[in-house]
Amino acid sequence: MYARRVREAGAHRAQWQGCAILALMSLNVITESTALAIGLAAALLAFDLLAWRVVAAVLDRERLVTGRHA
Repeated sequence: MYARRVREAGAHRAQWQGCAILALMSLNVITESTALAIGLAAALLAFDLLAWRVVAAVLDRERLVTGRHA
């Protein structure tokens, strides 16, 4: 039960960044531009690649199958 609440809280926190960017753009605090779109896409790609490496290291297939620590 506790782990479920932690996951939900983490997912809730992860949504705020996108909502904040959309709110700032709708209030014209940040103006839409090609440079902004490319910059956000590059930041998302960099984060995705970093997260992929971290998750791949944590969820090592051999360790999951055998149950032993490496």
